[in-house]
Amino acid sequence: MELSQLPQIQDSKAKLQAYSELIAKVFEAQDTESAKAILVHLLSGEQPVVQVRQILDVFAASFEKLKNDPLLELGNFAIRELESRVTSFEEEDSKIREQVADVYSAKKDYLAAARVLSAVNLEGTTRSIPPEEKADKYIRIAEYFLECGEEVSAENFNSKAGNVISSVKDISVKLRHRVCHARILDNKKDFLQAARAYYSLSQETQAGVVESDLLQLLQCAITSAILAKAGPQRSRLLATLYKDERAAHLPNFEMLEKMFMQRIVKMPEVKKFEETLQDHHKYKFSSGYTVLETATIEHNIVSISKLYNNISFANLGEVLQVPPDKAEEIIAKMIEENRITAVLDQINQVVEFETESEGLSAWENQIEILCQSVEKVLEDKEPSTPPQLLEANN
Repeated sequence: MELSQLPQIQDSKAKLQAYSELIAKVFEAQDTESAKAILVHLLSGEQPVVQVRQILDVFAASFEKLKNDPLLELGNFAIRELESRVTSFEEEDSKIREQVADVYSAKKDYLAAARVLSAVNLEGTTRSIPPEEKADKYIRIAEYFLECGEEVSAENFNSKAGNVISSVKDISVKLRHRVCHARILDNKKDFLQAARAYYSLSQETQAGVVESDLLQLLQCAITSAILAKAGPQRSRLLATLYKDERAAHLPNFEMLEKMFMQRIVKMPEVKKFEETLQDHHKYKFSSGYTVLETATIEHNIVSISKLYNNISFANLGEVLQVPPDKAEEIIAKMIEENRITAVLDQINQVVEFETESEGLSAWENQIEILCQSVEKVLEDKEPSTPPQLLEANN
């Protein structure tokens, strides 16, 4: 039966069946032009909205039969056609947008995916949307924005998910929300808070959490801690991460150990570690130094403060491999932010370090770890239960 003849069918069930058969035939043939004609026909306003909604529901569900390119062509056409009447067909518009976003995501066009999905009306709608569905969509949009470096937009949508997350029972959705929050902090270069968030997630023991995912989160925590601004809070976090037995098996453990032990990190080591970083970690500040270079310079200043009571700006710059005036500028900022205790003697071009309490804290951390290591060795060497005792117990 021709498309023009279908509206003449009086029985609503028979009409829906006829449209469904035509839609199935067109979509299986990947015939986007005929599909467009069906959509324009349905939106012409000649049929009751209730009937059109039922047919459009079949139309939207049939998108899964299309290959990626035809789906994008028809999907974007449908979105434009539905735009003026979206209040009448919100559910169908949402289904089409989701599938279009999935294809954009598969093509790694995350910005297009985010824009398509973010246009779905999840607030102020007459539809009843469960908290799980609403949170899932907001988090997906945030994840898409993160993939294309739009952390401000990502934070906005993840915050919207946060408004309903307390009503969500699905553990996986809740965990995705927390991971997204950690990634946003990471992308915003708030590495200390990101490291804490990642580490908290890496200790998650709820059912369904894969061990490999926990190790990946721990690795993210270590990387973020390494990139964080040097100071007492970072030192404490490095100690916590170093004490975690899982950390020793991760590829970034070598750098973690050097940082925790407050050893001076050389440039070849920096370059080697830089190869493991993501693109947003390689951001270059107005100072001309990257995130990693800045973190390493600040770490080396703290390490130097453990070796010297004072040092000239010239010698400090030589050790750090930066100009003396740049070394002075960096350490002055660290002093201003209470991340190191020192006094700048600009007349004599010398920095005086005052780090006794912090050094004692670091020393105590290392003593504690040594004691734990000795204790573990002793436990491993404890004799097993004698066979005769086992027999007696049986």
